[in-house]
Amino acid sequence: ITHSYSRLNKIGETLQEDEGMLLFFFRIADVFGTEVKKQIQKLIDNYLIDQIDYYLVDFKYSDKSFFQLFQYIVNLEPQNKAQEMFHAKMIDLLLQSTKNRKQVELLVRQPMLKFEWVAILSLLSIILFCIFYLNNGTTISIITSVLLSTTTIILVLVLRDLNNLSWKERHWVWE
Repeated sequence: ITHSYSRLNKIGETLQEDEGMLLFFFRIADVFGTEVKKQIQKLIDNYLIDQIDYYLVDFKYSDKSFFQLFQYIVNLEPQNKAQEMFHAKMIDLLLQSTKNRKQVELLVRQPMLKFEWVAILSLLSIILFCIFYLNNGTTISIITSVLLSTTTIILVLVLRDLNNLSWKERHWVWE
């Protein structure tokens, strides 16, 4: 669970860093004029919409809109010193954003292996068998058995959601 949760957190951190770069691109586009700013805003909007339209495991499908933004920024022709400086910074951030995209794509392709699931489900079965086998029929034993078995099943379900990158998914998408 810890590994799966840290994987999900790393994906979240990387996406937040990327969103910060997009905000920088939008804010700094003022230096290039209104028309450029509108075009960058449109490209950023398309990119973010693509990210929301796909599940996290399908992050790679937002490549097209990212590279449209990438190409537009690379093709900008600075007219003065300030534009040159900010254009260079934007290029650096685009390179970092490309690395971030690849990191997210790598992380989403690292779910738990089948043998790990077999081991976890086998352990769950053994635990459930022992819990109910040791149940002697008293009220406390019945309550304890139900609580322990419910808790272990919930932990496995949480692990499944973390592994599938669907843990708090609705919250994630809008955040």
